[in-house]
Amino acid sequence: MEQEGRPYSAERFRALARYLTSRSQADPAFDMAKLASLLYRCDFLAYEQLGDSITGATYRKSAEGPCPERLETELNGMEDAGADAGKSALTEAEVAVIEQVLRDRESPDAELSTHIESLTRYVDDGEVIAYNLVFVSTEPPSPEATRAAQEVAERLGRVARAG
Repeated sequence: MEQEGRPYSAERFRALARYLTSRSQADPAFDMAKLASLLYRCDFLAYEQLGDSITGATYRKSAEGPCPERLETELNGMEDAGADAGKSALTEAEVAVIEQVLRDRESPDAELSTHIESLTRYVDDGEVIAYNLVFVSTEPPSPEATRAAQEVAERLGRVARAG
């Protein structure tokens, strides 16, 4: 299934993976699952902030968390290179998003982590996580929004008037 927005780019995917891997060398717990999570966060935050993902990858929900479909294939084809090799394929705005994600990983309660990670609750295991879910609020509606919705529903005859 193709995602909306940027078409998938293996070159950009490998560039982002190289950049994230290089910037995570000091993390002794860095593994494939953490890389998948960082790729997901970068792509979805870029979609939200810049209007397009970085890689165009398709992500599916799994028990371990969101995972790009081509992760293992792309990593097998990736030469061992530093972050500079990956950074050259990325725009300054994309690098800023990536750095935001990397800073955010230090704080698991950060707003970004909570919002982006919570998007997976809208899909079942194995299903594609649509990029446009970043625009769905995970917060409950305000009392004003609830009242406004009730008024519209009443005008349309969809609910009985309370009270």
